[in-house]
Amino acid sequence: MATKISYEKNSMRRSHRINIPIELFIEESYHDVINWSLSGIAIKSDKDIFEVNKVYKAILVLKLEKSYVHIEVELKTIYKKGDRYGFKYINLSNKNKKVLRKYIELYIDADLENLASLTSLYEEPELASNIKEPIKFSDVEESSIKRSFLRKSFLSIFFTILIFGGVLTLLYFNFTYLLETSGFVIDNSKKISPLTNGVVDKVYVKVGNKVEKNTILIDLDNKHLLQKLKILEDLKKERLKKNKQKIPIINISLDKKLLKLKKRKLTEFLTIYKNAKIQLKNHLITKEKFLTYELEYKKLKEDYLLYKNRLLQKLQKLKVQLKNKKQVTTKDIDIKILDIKNSLEKYRILASESGKVVELKAKKGDRVNKNANLGLIWIKKVPKIVCILPIHKMSNIKLGTKTIIIDPATKIKYQGTVKEIKNKSLNESSNNLTIYILPDKKAIELSPNKIVNVIFKRSLF
Repeated sequence: MATKISYEKNSMRRSHRINIPIELFIEESYHDVINWSLSGIAIKSDKDIFEVNKVYKAILVLKLEKSYVHIEVELKTIYKKGDRYGFKYINLSNKNKKVLRKYIELYIDADLENLASLTSLYEEPELASNIKEPIKFSDVEESSIKRSFLRKSFLSIFFTILIFGGVLTLLYFNFTYLLETSGFVIDNSKKISPLTNGVVDKVYVKVGNKVEKNTILIDLDNKHLLQKLKILEDLKKERLKKNKQKIPIINISLDKKLLKLKKRKLTEFLTIYKNAKIQLKNHLITKEKFLTYELEYKKLKEDYLLYKNRLLQKLQKLKVQLKNKKQVTTKDIDIKILDIKNSLEKYRILASESGKVVELKAKKGDRVNKNANLGLIWIKKVPKIVCILPIHKMSNIKLGTKTIIIDPATKIKYQGTVKEIKNKSLNESSNNLTIYILPDKKAIELSPNKIVNVIFKRSLF
């Protein structure tokens, strides 16, 4: 047995402390046991839910090879230090003490298959006799003793019948049932998890609230992203504002019309000039008259060429202006804005399914990691029951094996069928198999992660 450090005073527990495995449920919640004795028990719990000197109802679960033994007890908190709590038993019956002692003996002797040795302690009659030594009685006393003897004889017969009935019950149980174990409820809840790391800013729901799909549950602090988004949107506005600014553009349409007009006038006068040349050659006009035509033609041609050069210069200047007026793009900013908006969605936690919030571990200011478990939503769906059993106990359990599922809190029974057996156990280091049981539709009432009792029925055919 490994040595463990205890954070409680030795004087607070009168019995010897042991580390033999045992399970403890306080008001239906499972808690890790550090050590225990016949007078009390020490646990470790991260939840600050126990008050000193307060009495709680609890169940001790003794693990045997083929079954579990549940002992209902009352515990009183006698000390609290950090995440360690110490309890003492209140009004623990002598029979329960005997069962705990016997369980220690069975564990030490490696005889945890001996269920009958524990159950027989509950069926053992407590018969007492006041006779210490032979004495002489009067008739009245003798008559009283006879009546007492008859009464005790009746009780002995009654307890004998009771024990015989118990034996028959055990025989029936062994004939009808293969194995009793415990399991837990899965597949009827959705985890509340963030899509990114962050700090909780707002919590919109609490335990017990009913929520619809896509209801906002929690907001993480996103102020840093909102600041970046505002900076980018302002930058985009500036660029768009520049695009709207008007740059004066040179108007050359009138110049083109004038140039066209000058060219046509020049072309027309060129015809007159050529005719004047022919007339001069034929001596139809004087040379002075011809020189007048020639001078007018040269003026028109010079004016046309000058105006054409000016127009070419304006066209060059216009090209420069058009180049400067090119639109400033905002495509790079739009990509960054879209990325930030997509990231903002990760800072809001929504309900993935409609249901009821049954667990919530987040509060404002908590720092949380991506995919952390912040709570559970109980969805209205028939769950599955998972049991983990050693391989050597699986010889008679197969697909289709019928089971009885019992809620330890309400004692309600549900029928179930083995639907899947996986070779890979939840604990890869052990030689266990994982069994998945599909219960009837009434099991929709079982809450997520609830621990239930499971009885595997023997097939009679």
